Amino acid sequence: MTFRRRLHIFRTFVAVTAIASGCVATAGWLVNRPETLRHALALANLRSNLKIEIASLRWSPLESEFVLEGVGAAHPDSGKSIMMGSLKLSYRILGLLRGRFVIDEIELTAVDIRMPKAVSPEMKPARKRLNLARLVLLKNLELGEAKIAGLNLAFGEDSAFAADELR
Repeated sequence: MTFRRRLHIFRTFVAVTAIASGCVATAGWLVNRPETLRHALALANLRSNLKIEIASLRWSPLESEFVLEGVGAAHPDSGKSIMMGSLKLSYRILGLLRGRFVIDEIELTAVDIRMPKAVSPEMKPARKRLNLARLVLLKNLELGEAKIAGLNLAFGEDSAFAADELR
């Protein structure tokens, strides 16, 4: 192989590496913009009967983690709601190449779940069982560790559950 040919291969390699890193940096910049979060929340609220709120989103593709802060979802008719101070999701990027979503760690802080007492005047017929594995494709999901710090769970006005940390 001649010197010119090796130099051409090296230049091509450097150019492809620069383009790939530029694409990753651009994707991270676009996802982390507040306009992207507002647009995604508008679409989620439009297609759902829940009112979803997220204060901030940070995606670090090189660190392989998502951080959502000020997460909240509420059902306006029933009064059910969930609020979280932050949600941190660490994943393995190479698992995506194999078609698997491998989550190393999920960390939730300041979780507050409210489930008011439901009023049901008549008995409803039993529902069919829902196969969650097919719904969420759990065959392609691995979870390494999960941690919930500061959990408050309220069932109506009479009962409540509080925990400092769950693993």
